[in-house]
Amino acid sequence: MTNNNKPLISIIVPVYNVSPYLVKAINSLRVQSMQNIEIICVDDCSTDNSLEILRKFIGIDPRIKLLAHEKNYGVSCARNTALKIAKADYIMFLDPDDYTSPNFCETMYKAINESDYDLAVCNVNIEISPSMNGRNRGYTNDKNYANIKTSWVWNKIWKKSLMDKYEVKFPEGILGEDACFKNCYYIISNQKVNIINEKLYTYLIRIDSLMSAFDTLDNPVVFDCFAVAENTYNFYKKHNKLNEIYQHYFKSLGIAFKFLTEKNYNKIAEVMKKSLETKPEFKIYNYGLEVNNMKCEVPKEIIEKILSLRKNF
Repeated sequence: MTNNNKPLISIIVPVYNVSPYLVKAINSLRVQSMQNIEIICVDDCSTDNSLEILRKFIGIDPRIKLLAHEKNYGVSCARNTALKIAKADYIMFLDPDDYTSPNFCETMYKAINESDYDLAVCNVNIEISPSMNGRNRGYTNDKNYANIKTSWVWNKIWKKSLMDKYEVKFPEGILGEDACFKNCYYIISNQKVNIINEKLYTYLIRIDSLMSAFDTLDNPVVFDCFAVAENTYNFYKKHNKLNEIYQHYFKSLGIAFKFLTEKNYNKIAEVMKKSLETKPEFKIYNYGLEVNNMKCEVPKEIIEKILSLRKNF
């Protein structure tokens, strides 16, 4: 790609302490059959030699752009930083411990342009790191991940024009940013998705990744499910999509209940009470919440604690 050519796809790679995987990840993009791409790497203040690896890459491939944070802000901020400078009309993502097939970009680009689609999704190959000791968090290669239900952002291609028009960004400071981003983007798109069953992306499951936090019962990061629910609700409300928000709101609550036990009930009740105060359409019953004929089961102990915190519910 010459400097005068606008890239067809901007691929965003957030980087933080992933030196053992980074070379393979970046090289999988450099050998893409579609050459007219830009690769935007954002180093989020790595303490290993990830930044040094990236600097070597920009010296040998002009398509690679490097941004470096002076402070560790998290993956959402890194992606948002890259989105601000992305030049292409289409956006894709790569996590720096994963890698792609050589035809990843070309196939996805053709898929989204085929018939005025706003989104295209490909299937995923699952690779389990030896550090997982046989655990796979429920992911296997027997499943088909080429569907809109997957919250991952990296097995999809997105229109930047929609992101810019509706200010779709990654929520910063919480885990679950992919789900929030996907839900917000999908609801303002024409919801016409092209599904590619081919496995074009390889997802490495490793013990020290952020998502491994969900393996641990009562890990505080699970409370971010409530933040995702709130963030998504506010976005849908802003764009007058309230009829669709409740299923996503309840889904996020359900994930939290799955991973948290009774010792967290007091904190859960406080978080939910604060959230419900801004949502008068929600009704509380002894089994949980209900709105627009949709129900969400909530442990009875949490309902009782919410009611004790707010007598006039």
